[in-house]
Amino acid sequence: MRIAKACIALGDATAAENAISQAKEVSDDSSITQQESQLKQLKNIYDEIDKAGAKKDFRKLVRNYHVVQRVRLQ
Repeated sequence: MRIAKACIALGDATAAENAISQAKEVSDDSSITQQESQLKQLKNIYDEIDKAGAKKDFRKLVRNYHVVQRVRLQ
């Protein structure tokens, strides 16, 4: 789970997803659910960034980018 936490903190959703799936195979820990929730939030933010970029809504894009940066710092 430490790897998943680190990957989420770095904004690497793919690596976090892989780490969580590996953790599920090994453990039945409640922290897995928490990390899955944080991963879902991270993916939603990235989806919003992609949508904003496609619409050329740069204010929203920058705002969501800063949200990811704040998550990385926590």
